Amino acid sequence: MADAPTVGVLGLGHIGGSLALAVPGCVAWTRSPETRAAAAAAGVDVRDSLAEVVEAVDVVVLAAPLPALSDVLEQVADVVNGSELAPTITDVGSVKAPIAAHAAEVLDDPSTFVPGHPLAGTERTGWASADGQLFAGSTWALVVDEPVDLDRWFALAGVLCGLGVSVVPVGADEHDRVLAFTSHLPYLLGGLFATRLRAREGALAAALSGGSLASLTRVVSTADGARFGAELSAANRAAVLAEIDALVSALGAAGDELRSDRPSSVGGCIASVPEVTLGPPASIGPMHRDELRNVGHRGGRIVAVEGDRLTVVEPT
Repeated sequence: MADAPTVGVLGLGHIGGSLALAVPGCVAWTRSPETRAAAAAAGVDVRDSLAEVVEAVDVVVLAAPLPALSDVLEQVADVVNGSELAPTITDVGSVKAPIAAHAAEVLDDPSTFVPGHPLAGTERTGWASADGQLFAGSTWALVVDEPVDLDRWFALAGVLCGLGVSVVPVGADEHDRVLAFTSHLPYLLGGLFATRLRAREGALAAALSGGSLASLTRVVSTADGARFGAELSAANRAAVLAEIDALVSALGAAGDELRSDRPSSVGGCIASVPEVTLGPPASIGPMHRDELRNVGHRGGRIVAVEGDRLTVVEPT
């Protein structure tokens, strides 16, 4: 059996720090000397510079905040461009098309970049919130578009599956379109409701807030969460705007029902979240790019990788 790829993490916030704690033998770097010291005290192999990490590993994970990802990618490109054995580079950003396009501009070999997005995390931020068990049972989107090298994709998927992650193959544009609905618009809505909570009724509104409002606003319950929500909307503007228009239309339909002679019919506008039942795992392989993308389209997840064979579970 081949040795597991060595992994380096650049950035030790909530996601990067959790990954550094979760991956055996991980090496890491971050700008903050205080965070580097804290991570080293926790047993992470912390290096003194970004270049030291990049030159020591097989997989480099860009775990900087979303607005800083492009800059960190450029710094990595300065190290790897011209190298005969460039590492696989991935990221944890919540918007994929822009960073994939930037990789095509700054990397000599853009096929080494595998855009990724862990659908994990809490409203907490920073190294203090790092949790080595954060990713167990979570899903992680990995982009399969050209020019991603599929051998690198399989190797990275294997590392993630080893953490208990289910990998969803996806295209960058479709990722951003879907995440605008499942994540970025909910962040925006949570922030808008939090703004209204501050502006209306003051203490009485807070006293009469129950679980429904708390669930809606959880992701923006901290200043960092609210800032992140704004960053998501700005980075994925076109897709979020489309979802805003669709939601406004749906709210308009619900309003029309409430104004009608039969206001109880508004129930026809409201549905419960559908249940997803996954079937038994199946061993498949080897798979080509379009086949991988179709697994994602069907709602399938890859739960194990052995060479070019994948263990896949799909909705029944």
